[in-house]
Amino acid sequence: MRLLILPLALVISGQAYAQNRAEPRSVTVEQVGDALSNPTVQAGIAGLVGVFADTVLDTRIDPVAHYTDRVRPGDTLGDMVRREDPRFDEKLQNGTRRAVALAGQLTRDGAAMGTEIGKTADKLQALLEGTATLVKAYSRGN
Repeated sequence: MRLLILPLALVISGQAYAQNRAEPRSVTVEQVGDALSNPTVQAGIAGLVGVFADTVLDTRIDPVAHYTDRVRPGDTLGDMVRREDPRFDEKLQNGTRRAVALAGQLTRDGAAMGTEIGKTADKLQALLEGTATLVKAYSRGN
């Protein structure tokens, strides 16, 4: 899991370099969706989530061992979790990648829906304007 830190560091350093340019570059919703769908970005984000998880899982919990038989002396939260689910790290990585991929797809779909909603809003606006014209003409006639 820690080997994924290198790709993540490269992604972050590339972004930092890009931010140091004189002219900022705008990012479209489609570009965000594409980036989140990129397996390299997914792996980097999964690596970052793994680092955060490892930090939390390194918490020693043996001081509360007397409350349960699931905790052994010297245990960390990670020891307990991994004992109960030996595939925890793999599942965390795969689940994070899937979640990021889904976020990418939702972003692209949301952008497409935004376009469609915009078209519908334009049609409704035209319909409302036409209706307002009819109501005004009718009101003048009475």
